[in-house]
Formats: sequence, C-alpha cells, structure tokens
Amino acid sequence: MRAHPVPAAPRRRGRIVGVLIRIALALLVAVSALMIHPAAYAADTAIEVKLTTSEIIGQGADAVLHLAGTVTNTGTATLYTVQVLTWRDTTPITSRAQLATTLAASPTANTGTRLTTPGSFQVITGSPKPWQPGASSPFTVTSKLSDLGLSATGVYLVGVQLRAAIDKSAAYTTFGRARTFITIGTPASHAATSSVVMLNSAPSYLGNGLLTDDHLAGELTGRLLTLVRHAQLPGVTYAIDPLLYREVTTMAAGYDVGTTTSHSPGTGKAAAVSWLAEFSKLSGGYRLTYGSPDLALIAETGDTTTLDLATQASAQVPDVAQLPLLVAAPNYQADQRFLTTVAQLNPAVILAETRAAGQTLRSSAGIVVSVDPDAFAGGPGPDDAATPLQYLARLRADSFLAAMNPAEGNVRIVATEQDASLDSVTNPWELRVALGSLATATTAWSDKVAVQAPANVRNASLEQVLVQGAARIGDFTSLASDSAAGDVIKAQFLPPLLSTAWQSDDQARAYLTTALTPYGVSAAAITVSVAEHVVMTSRETQFPVTVTNTLDYPVKVKVIVTTSNENRLRVPESDLVTIDAGEQVTVNVSPKATANGSVDAVVQLVSQAGNQVGTPEAFVIEATETGKVAWVIVIVSGVVLAAMTVLRIRQVARSPRRKEGA
Repeated sequence: MRAHPVPAAPRRRGRIVGVLIRIALALLVAVSALMIHPAAYAADTAIEVKLTTSEIIGQGADAVLHLAGTVTNTGTATLYTVQVLTWRDTTPITSRAQLATTLAASPTANTGTRLTTPGSFQVITGSPKPWQPGASSPFTVTSKLSDLGLSATGVYLVGVQLRAAIDKSAAYTTFGRARTFITIGTPASHAATSSVVMLNSAPSYLGNGLLTDDHLAGELTGRLLTLVRHAQLPGVTYAIDPLLYREVTTMAAGYDVGTTTSHSPGTGKAAAVSWLAEFSKLSGGYRLTYGSPDLALIAETGDTTTLDLATQASAQVPDVAQLPLLVAAPNYQADQRFLTTVAQLNPAVILAETRAAGQTLRSSAGIVVSVDPDAFAGGPGPDDAATPLQYLARLRADSFLAAMNPAEGNVRIVATEQDASLDSVTNPWELRVALGSLATATTAWSDKVAVQAPANVRNASLEQVLVQGAARIGDFTSLASDSAAGDVIKAQFLPPLLSTAWQSDDQARAYLTTALTPYGVSAAAITVSVAEHVVMTSRETQFPVTVTNTLDYPVKVKVIVTTSNENRLRVPESDLVTIDAGEQVTVNVSPKATANGSVDAVVQLVSQAGNQVGTPEAFVIEATETGKVAWVIVIVSGVVLAAMTVLRIRQVARSPRRKEGA
C-alpha cells in the first residue's frame, strides 16, 4: 500500500510553531535571568547609604533641595554603573496620625518616584568600571522643588536611591535607600509647645549617708546637669523623683558608697552641691512618684500597697513633697484601668499619648495631657534612623504638623542629653508655654482616644520579691517592736524595686538585697542557752535562760518553754525582754510542777508578734520530792519551836504567882 504524503501546509505550520516556542523559551530565560539573577546576589549586595545633609536652599521658584552623604559597598559583590538618584514621595503629610501611618509602612515599599533631571543624580562609577566591595563614595544631588513636585504645605518624604547592575549589562536594580523628612511652606498657626524634663535615675539610697554606688557623681556633671539647666529655659517644665532629690542632698552632706559593712567615701559631694544650686533656680515643677515605680505593672497587678508606700516615702522628702504629682506609664499610654489605679495617688497631671483633638482631657484620675512620646525617635529608615540629621528632621516634622493642627498641642518628654539638645532648637511655628499654662480641659477622657495599652518595663515576677521584702521587714520590726520604723523602711526601699530607671530586673533585685541586708534576722543572730538538765527543788522554782543579741540594734523577745507533758509541768512565758545591741540578758523562768519526774523541754524565743526568733534549744527538767521533805522539816520545826515558845511563856508567867503564895 502506498503511503499518503504529509500535507505541506501543516509542515510549515509546525516549523513556525517550533520557532515561536524557541523564541518564547529564550524570552523566558532572559526574563528569568533578569528576575532571578539579582536575587541570587541578594546576600552579597549589601549597600549602606548615609545622609549627612538635607536642606532647602533659596525661596520661591529658585528653591532647591540639597542632599549629600556617602554610599558604601558593604557586601561581597562587585557592582557596575553605580548611580545615586534623588527620590521623593509627592503626597503631603498633614497630620501626626498620617505621619504615624507613614512611619509604620515598610521603608522599602515601592512608593514615590526617582528624579533624573540634571543635578538630581550622580554617577558613582560609569560602565564598565567596577565598584568593588568595601568601596565608599561621597555624593551630592540637587533638585528644584518645582521639579520634585513639592508645593503644598506639609511634610514630605525625600531621599536617594542607589541603583546599579551586578554585571556590565543595563539591568539596573535598587540596592540601597535613604529617606528623611522635609517641611514645605509655613503653618497658618503656632503650636503651643511644652517640654517636660524628667529628673530621675537608678535608685542607690541606703540611708544614713550611704549609697549603693557612685553613678550619680557622673550624672550630676553630665546628663542630670544638662537636664536641670534645660529645665530653666522658658516653656520647659521639670518633674523630679523625690528619691533623686533625697540622694543628691545626701551626697551634698557628705556620703559613702558600698554596703553597711564595706564602704568608702563618695566622690560627688561638690557636684551635688552645684547641682542643687542649679535646681534651686527652677520653679513651677512637679514631682514624680517616689522611686519612679512602673505604674503600668502596678495597674496590671493591682498592687495598691506599693502606691501607698510611695506616697508615704514622698512625705519623707519635705523639700519636694508639696509639688503637684505628675504620673505616666513607661510608654506614655493610658487606659481606664491605668487611670483608675493612679487615681489613688491623686495626681495633678497624667501624661499620655491620645487620639483626642484637644491637648488636655478630663478624667477620673485627673487632667490627662496628650504627649508625643516619639518626638525624638529618629528617621523613617531604612537607613540609620539614629543620626543627628534624622533626629532633627523627625522633630521638625512633628512640630510642623502640631502647628498645622494647633488644637492637638505639642508636649514632648526630655529625658536624655540628646533630647535636651534637640529640644533647644527653635522653630518659627512654635510658641513655648509651661505645662501648667496649657488650655483648660473641656473634653472627657474615654478609651476611644487611647492609642495603645500601657506597657510595663519591669517584670511581674518582681511583685513576689516585693512580698518577700515586706515579710523580711515585718520580721525585723516585729523583733524590734517598732512597727513605725517598719513602715518607714518599707516606704524607702520597696517602691524603688519597680523603678523604670533600672536597666534590668536583676539590678532591681540586687538593690533590694543590699538595702535590706541590715534588717535581716538570721538564726545565729539571736541565741538562747540553758542548762542541759534543770533540777527543781520545789514544785515552783526558777532557773536562768541566757539570751544573746549579736545584731547592731536592740531587740525585744519573750522566752517560751514548752514541755512534753504540760499536765505534769508547764512553764509560763516570760515578759517581753529588751536586749541591747551586742548584749546578753539572763531571764529567770518559773516552771510549775504537779508531779515528780523528768520531762523533755524546748526553750525558744519569739518576737512581740509571736514570730519565732533564733534556734530552739532542747533540755530536760526534773522535779523531785527532796524539796518537799525539806519544807516538811521546816514546817515541823517551826511548829515545835512555836510550841516550846508558848510553853516557856506560860512558865514565866506563873513564876510570880508561886512567890506570892509562899
């Protein structure tokens, strides 16, 4: 059979399809190379872009944005045709809520556009010159604001992008970015701006002219000195921890550092005197809660006892005790639970970030003042946000937006030297006012205006440490029979355990351990001793018990003896006995026996509150009849003597009558 020929047209169509398939595959490979090739180098192509200059030069149509900095190849891959191009997002930011949204977005999101007009980009290396790993180059780019499309009043994101190829092709990829904020235009209003300087530090007070360490000697000539001087500026308000004031006055009077058993002279007396002189120039301030305890943690655990103690401790520092109280959570947030908790302190001001349109709000706890806790937080990234340029740009943006929304106000927290330096920068749209001069609250607080929940920095496990510390102090005061002294000790040392100024919870624990060491009661500190075998020569007699106090303070105890058979022999407890520091006292106890024989006994000491003190001692008490026989002999002898005496008296009385009869 003859085979049928294959039609020609289908053959041609097959060849065409084959060509198309090969072309598609080639394109797929090419696209894949472009798409996958850069990813393969992602781990190798690390670029650091740092902005060192961001300024607007000139005015009107001639105004230009000048950006400068450095780019560095910190990866291991060689790059080609490296360029730095100006980038901007033309969407104006007109509120701090919008600013917060912008900051929360990914810094590498595909937003904004690059500019390629002359001067707006700089070629770092032309093709085919390589840019080797470790290479660093400066850049300067300048663009007209009109070319950038930035005209409406507001805050804008601007920056640069580094683009390059991983080979000598023209396949460019963005490998590095840097962004910052600039302000365009002038707000129509002024922002009522108030700064609150926080004067506190990690606790070190031990009492009696002693501090745990000398860190304040450095702070009083550094951070704290900068802050107290900044608080002297117009429109700046201070808030001081009474504990810090107590520590500085202790230093000014002459002090030691260390522990009660090992200490040496401190070095900060002169610094303390100078700092107090600067502090005396301040007026119109506030006090913080004593020891700056973590109020968010206290609100979470419901630990109102610590709040009571903090109030008592503040009263022990009369120089600042009369200042109105200012409180805040560590993250400057608030909710109703937090406000309900701090209401116990009766604060004048609660600082908290809010969504409210007004600057101040009424609440059940007091006046809530809306603050900007992130005013000094730095730039938008992805480049280093913690540079002087970025800090200042962020601060200006916050302040500018506050002026665009004057009802919100502009209250910021100054806690570091850097904060003080940035806060000293003046902006033409700011009106500096003291915290107490802010507009009167007309709006009521509600959870709807809360931004976040208060967050604690101390761990809840420290609450158990507080309980243990209170028990230790309770044991001490029970032993010393001085509950008033116990209240003072608790107030001085327990609230600072929760201080937000600690760098770690371990530091807090170490401080309390040191602070309470003098108030510990060990089993060997107070001892009781008695003879191993006590013999009673009567049913009611006495025997001595010796009590020794090795502590450096007097104690009050009772001696209690228990026996194995209370029906046969019991021993009433002694009266409360005072034993001075380093002394010993003999206490006579009076057992009462109802029958002869030996019983096992234990003597122990108890405090006035009934808490056991020291180590109990075991001994034996023996009651015998010897004493009883002796008493019988004495009684019989007495009777005989009495009878003989009566008989003799009668004989003498009769003698004269016989004589008369004779």
